[in-house]
Amino acid sequence: MAQWVAATLIGGGSVAAALLVLDGNVQAVLAVGVALFVGIVTYTSIFTWVGLVTTCALAYGLVYFFLREGLTSSYFGGIRYLSVRG
Repeated sequence: MAQWVAATLIGGGSVAAALLVLDGNVQAVLAVGVALFVGIVTYTSIFTWVGLVTTCALAYGLVYFFLREGLTSSYFGGIRYLSVRG
């Protein structure tokens, strides 16, 4: 249930922002909306499952986040400005 609420709220706001930025290009806005929806549902499903399987889901989430952030900031130099660790 939470994943659908998150997908609706975050996806709706992001689609509205994409509509403004992309000057009404409906195909691009639809692609952004579908990609956001799929990503949000996937991530919330994975971490909900981890929360059900283990008692320390927060620790797994933090390890995943910092590993992903470390890898992306080491491979892509420009992302360091947006990174927490950077």
